[in-house]
Amino acid sequence: MIREGRIWIFMIFIFIFAANFCTMTEATLNVTGSEFNSELIKKINVLLNGNIKDFDFQIRIKPKESREEMRHRIDQAIENIERGENLIEFSPEEYEALVQKLSQR
Repeated sequence: MIREGRIWIFMIFIFIFAANFCTMTEATLNVTGSEFNSELIKKINVLLNGNIKDFDFQIRIKPKESREEMRHRIDQAIENIERGENLIEFSPEEYEALVQKLSQR
């Protein structure tokens, strides 16, 4: 029930912006494999008033990360910071340039 509520909140968000799609830049919906089904696609289509040709859709599939894998990844990142290894450094100007480049994708 909670997950379904989360999806409906997103659907309301999409509906508000779909009605004025000229102001919508982008929306992201994160769902689990069990939530991604034909019913979800139908609901999105209804909320977009069937005008799916006016939108681009992107689906990204990523494997689930177990709690242990996530903890290991975070611990490894902390160790890297403490040792000063595998770090990326850039100036504020370089950061702004990177943000501009990534936002144009």
